[in-house]
Amino acid sequence: MRSEYDEMTKYAKGWTLPFTWILLIAAGVLIYAFGWIVLAYAAGLVVSVTLGVMVYDRLYADSARPGRIDDFWLVSGKPTLELANMLRNAGLIGDFEIGAESVWEWIDVNSTIAGHALKISRKHRDPTFPVHIRVFHSGPKTMDETREEWGAALSAALECDVRVGVVDYLGGNEYEFREERVFRSTASSSMGT
Repeated sequence: MRSEYDEMTKYAKGWTLPFTWILLIAAGVLIYAFGWIVLAYAAGLVVSVTLGVMVYDRLYADSARPGRIDDFWLVSGKPTLELANMLRNAGLIGDFEIGAESVWEWIDVNSTIAGHALKISRKHRDPTFPVHIRVFHSGPKTMDETREEWGAALSAALECDVRVGVVDYLGGNEYEFREERVFRSTASSSMGT
C-alpha cells in the first residue's frame, strides 16, 4: 500500500537519478564523438559523481533537502472555519480562504513561521472523518524537531489531541490514518479525555 506522502514526493527524493541519466547521455555522446578511449574516463566520471551524489542524498536527507511533509490529524465537531480561526489566533497562520466542493473542504495557507505552509482538509459532510493537517516545511531543522514543534503547537492551539503518522490513500475519497504519536492537549487532559 502506497502512502499519499510517497506519491506526492516521488520526484522530490533527491536528484541522483536524473543527474545520473544526464551523465550517461553525455558519456555516450563523448564516446561516439571521440572513440573508445574516452570510455574509461567517462565511466569513471559517471561512477564517481553518482556515488558522490548518492552519499550526499543519504547524509543530508532530512536536514538539507526542502519539501518535507508531516501529516497531522484530529477529530473535531468544530467547523473548519472555527479551527482555522483558532490557528490564526494562536499566531500559527495568517489570513486564509476556505475552498470546497461536493465532498471536501480545505484551506491552503502559509504559516507565520518562515518556510512552512499548511493544507487543512476534511470531508465536510462527515464529522467523524479526521481533519487532516499537512505541514510542508523546509529549513535546517530535522524532521523530528519540526514534528515535535508542530504537534505541540497544533494541540495547544486547537485545544484537542493531535495525532501524527502516515496517511495512506486507498482510492476514491478513502484514506487510512496510521498513528505514530499523539500530542496531548492540556485542555483535553483537564477535561478527562
